[in-house]
Amino acid sequence: MQITEQQLFDYISCPVKYDIKYNKNIDIDEPISMNILLNKMFHFFSINLLNQKVLTPNQLKNKWDSTCNLYPAYIDTKKNLIGIDYILKMHNWAKNNEMTVLDIDTNYSIVVDDIELQGCISAPIIVAPNKNLELLFMNFGSKIPSPYMNDIKLLYTLYMHAFKSVYNKEIIGSKIYFVKGDKTFKTIRSKNDFLRLEDTIRGVVAGIRNNAFYPRENILCSTCKAKEYCKFWQR
Repeated sequence: MQITEQQLFDYISCPVKYDIKYNKNIDIDEPISMNILLNKMFHFFSINLLNQKVLTPNQLKNKWDSTCNLYPAYIDTKKNLIGIDYILKMHNWAKNNEMTVLDIDTNYSIVVDDIELQGCISAPIIVAPNKNLELLFMNFGSKIPSPYMNDIKLLYTLYMHAFKSVYNKEIIGSKIYFVKGDKTFKTIRSKNDFLRLEDTIRGVVAGIRNNAFYPRENILCSTCKAKEYCKFWQR
């Protein structure tokens, strides 16, 4: 069985949402958020670095303004200014750390038993000051991440596992830059973390194969684009 990275996280997020999207084939647009838009800016910045082009703060601001113009109902003046502040902090961090991007958007395939998980390492692979390779994640959230959450976050584990599957070598760790607080965190993974990931993949696929679909109610339900379908959902 083949599943994608998006399918994995959609099922973990809510099995009913998975059923609506992939079994009932109803298109669901993901809600716009500052985190999504700012990570698009980070991706744009990283792609240019990969191509040996260092964007200036003014170029990034112009790109941000054009992005905001696409969502006038969501981005107001306050959000626009917050975005500019975060983007400038991101730029300063990259400059101060002499950020060098070796690769980004690398396709990967992870095989667990008879399951093949396919996806793309969207986080840039960078060169650390000690010449080791690392993955870099930008955290544009409003709350400082706890070291515990950094150490168990499944996406970080997945990309570090995927790095090994693509390059056939271990990656030492990952960096997480918390933009609002201007703090940098490091996280590493061990064999147990990768076993935890593989068992998660097995569990998700077992749920899909056995039609284990049910609503997972949480605080994000009110903003979920599938909520109108979810209200009347039946398996």
